[in-house]
Amino acid sequence: NAPLFSLGQAFPNPTTGNITLPLTMYQSENVNIMVSDIMGKTIITHNYGKLSSGTNSIQLNLSEMPKGVYLYTIKAGATTFTDKVILK
Repeated sequence: NAPLFSLGQAFPNPTTGNITLPLTMYQSENVNIMVSDIMGKTIITHNYGKLSSGTNSIQLNLSEMPKGVYLYTIKAGATTFTDKVILK
């Protein structure tokens, strides 16, 4: 199956709280994000609903979380992408 989206470089990373995830959708699809700590404990889950095809930006506010390294996972249909963000 072809991927439903591609993810650009998250910025700023490292961050002090707010991070932007540039997302290119190849077709309209429901998008979910999960943020977990480095031990795998889920901290945030959010359903962004159906994003339209084309360029989208997802904003995450991590300012209430302790400093550290976190993993964010974006899922749309059968496509999943995970990367890390450093909160300083």
